Amino acid sequence: TEGLRQSLPGLIGELGVRTLLDLPCGDLHWMSRIELPIERYIGCDIVPELVDLTRSKYGRENREFRTVDLCNDPLPDADLLLCRDCLIHLSEEMNLLAIANILRSNIRYLLTTTYPDGKNRSIPNGDWFTLNLCAAPYNFPPPLRVLDDWVPPYTRRQIGRSEERRVGKEC
Repeated sequence: TEGLRQSLPGLIGELGVRTLLDLPCGDLHWMSRIELPIERYIGCDIVPELVDLTRSKYGRENREFRTVDLCNDPLPDADLLLCRDCLIHLSEEMNLLAIANILRSNIRYLLTTTYPDGKNRSIPNGDWFTLNLCAAPYNFPPPLRVLDDWVPPYTRRQIGRSEERRVGKEC
């Protein structure tokens, strides 16, 4: 995550992000190493025990943690949703539920994992694939901005930023 840790604060500053929603936040291992120019961090994950552990280790006044299901629960209001390495592990049906849920939220920007040369395919939840959000059945417009999130020899992947309102017109 070294490259992402270096580039993410700059993007957040450029966008004027005040509240960052990180879903899934996991154990906050790599994110805890970044000083972000934000007023509020909301870390969410679907595993209650992980959320409790992360809250006890990293929680503070402007950093909170919640148990949230990306596909079904109302999402907290935020300027930016960082959704790294999540959708690549979900079935097509679950991805479409997650996208619909994001579109219902009050979140302006989505920053999520995408593989520019990826091939979408149907998987069971928990497996993984090289998700290309610009290809069918998702058909997102090209990302407004991308941050590289890979190192050779692995498959080229990016974290792509879309404006929520643009995503809604294409899905």
